[in-house]
Amino acid sequence: MKKFNEFYYVSRNGMKLFESVPDARKNTETKRDCLQRALNMSRYYPDAARYWQDMLNETKPILDSKRFDRECQEWGLNPEIVAQHLVVEGKSAVKRVLKDGLIAGFGEDAKFFVDPLYNLVIKPMNKKQEVDNE
Repeated sequence: MKKFNEFYYVSRNGMKLFESVPDARKNTETKRDCLQRALNMSRYYPDAARYWQDMLNETKPILDSKRFDRECQEWGLNPEIVAQHLVVEGKSAVKRVLKDGLIAGFGEDAKFFVDPLYNLVIKPMNKKQEVDNE
């Protein structure tokens, strides 16, 4: 019996909403909004922070792939951002990319994965920058 995964359940519902959006409006912001709507309708996540943390955790196996990293670099893509988009596409997308590679799995569509769905890292200013800005 397959183990139920709340993250992929909510993501699948969000991507169903996203697929119903006209192509002219499909972008990362719209995808993020669809995921947020699915999250708001979900009984599995009491708060959004846990969903986004689960998303980041799901990206780890992809980010461990040297081939994935190399392909992202060749296409000028940020591996962490691309991995976020892949995990919300679903488990089969992740498996396909790990087995066949990013380009074989997504082709030209991969180049649209440039904006993060969630950005957890806020880079603090260092002391030199603070002094320069005064």
